[in-house]
Amino acid sequence: RVCWAQDVPLNQPIRVTLFDVDYVLAKTNKPTGDSKEDVFYAMLDSCPHKKVSLSEGRITDCGTPDNKYFQCSYHGWAFDGKDGKCVEIPQTLIAKNPNSSGDKRRTNKRKREDATAVAVTQVQGMIWIQPFLTPLEALAATEEGKIFPPHRIPEIDLPGYQTIMAVRDFPIDWTVLMENIMDPDHGFFAHSSSSAAYGFDLYAADGKENTMKIEEKVMKAPKSKEDLGKGWTITSSVNAVEKLKKYNREVRASHNTKTDNKKLEQLDVPAKKSTTTFVAPSLIHMGRSQDGST
Repeated sequence: RVCWAQDVPLNQPIRVTLFDVDYVLAKTNKPTGDSKEDVFYAMLDSCPHKKVSLSEGRITDCGTPDNKYFQCSYHGWAFDGKDGKCVEIPQTLIAKNPNSSGDKRRTNKRKREDATAVAVTQVQGMIWIQPFLTPLEALAATEEGKIFPPHRIPEIDLPGYQTIMAVRDFPIDWTVLMENIMDPDHGFFAHSSSSAAYGFDLYAADGKENTMKIEEKVMKAPKSKEDLGKGWTITSSVNAVEKLKKYNREVRASHNTKTDNKKLEQLDVPAKKSTTTFVAPSLIHMGRSQDGST
C-alpha cells in the first residue's frame, strides 16, 4: 500500500515511494452514468527520454474522458496511463492522435520511447501498487490465480464501522517494523502494565489475567473468493487493559486533582480484545472489538 485514495488530488500527478523506488500516481474521473468513478494510474517516476520525474509533469486534456495522459514537464512527451505507451512526442512526426485510424504504433511490443506502467488498484480506500507487473499482466495473473488481490480488513466492511484515515511515518526500515510486529515475546515487557511501560501505549498485557495469545495460519491455496489475498498470517490478541486511564487516575489522586467521574466509569467496562494481524508479505492491521472478531 502506498497511500490513501482521498489524499491523491484529481488530475494531478504525485510521487509515491515503495521499497525505495519512486512511482508517479494519478487519479482521474471516469464517467459512469450520472456520476463519476475514480480511476488510478501508476508508472515508474521516470521519463524514458531524459529520466525526468513524471510526477513533476501534468495530466493532459488529451485522450479519452476516462483515460488522460501523463505529460513530462521537460519536453512534453506524453504517455498513456493504462500501458505506458508513448502517445506524443511534440518535436517529431510521431506526434499524431493515437486514437486515429491511421496510427499503427499501438502494438503490444514495448518501444524505447514507452514509459513503464505498473498495476494499481484501490481497495477499501487504500491505493496498492504491484511494482513488478503491468496492469494487463496483473489482471491476467489474478484471473489465473497466480497472484491475490490485496487483503481486505474485515472491520472496514462492517455496517456503521468508522475509519480514521491517517499516515504515520517511522524513521526506520520497513523490515524492522515487520520484525517487531511478528515478535510476540516483547509484548510482556514493552507493552506490559508495569510502571516501566507507562506512557508507551494505551493497551497492555499483564502476563496474568490478561495474557497474549498467538495464532498462526497458512493458506496454501484459496478455497473461495473471500480467501483471496490471504496467505501466511500471524495474529496476536490480548484483552485491551486501558493502563493509561488507570495511571492517570492514580496520578490525579496523588496530586488531589479533580477527575471526570464519567471518564473513570469507563474503567469498569469489560475489556475489549486488542488484536494485531500480520498478513505476509507486508500488511499489518490492528483493532479492538468486544468479541475479538478483528
